[in-house]
Amino acid sequence: MKSSSLLSGLCVKAVYAASKEGYCFSYDLSLRMFHYYQLVEETWKRVGVLGTVVAYGHITDSNVHLNISVPDRSQLLAVQSLLEPFVYEFTQSCGGSVNAEHGVGVQKLKYCKSPAQLAVMARLKRMLDPRGILSPYKLMWLQA
Repeated sequence: MKSSSLLSGLCVKAVYAASKEGYCFSYDLSLRMFHYYQLVEETWKRVGVLGTVVAYGHITDSNVHLNISVPDRSQLLAVQSLLEPFVYEFTQSCGGSVNAEHGVGVQKLKYCKSPAQLAVMARLKRMLDPRGILSPYKLMWLQA
């Protein structure tokens, strides 16, 4: 087995393990390594005993997968209010990206790209997907 396959498998298992403990809030971010550790420490402080923080990433591209599992489902809204918008604002304040590997979506829109960048993304989306069948209504419903 190649080491890249092994590592990829471990990452998938980490998320699976975190979700077995309870509901898992999952964030895919891009941050410099120094801020990566700050984010994890601050998230631990915010969540406290309400959840477990599991983070891992890709060193070469500063990608961070931040997962917070919450065993007590009655605490989900409380934990979500501790995490959002904190995670997005922290990432933005450090010059990071809230959509490292995946799309922008709707929730993160105001934390990620300038209007000019979104306009370019929308034009590319229409060019590559003129019928709008790939992830419809997720982001590129914006007019460019």
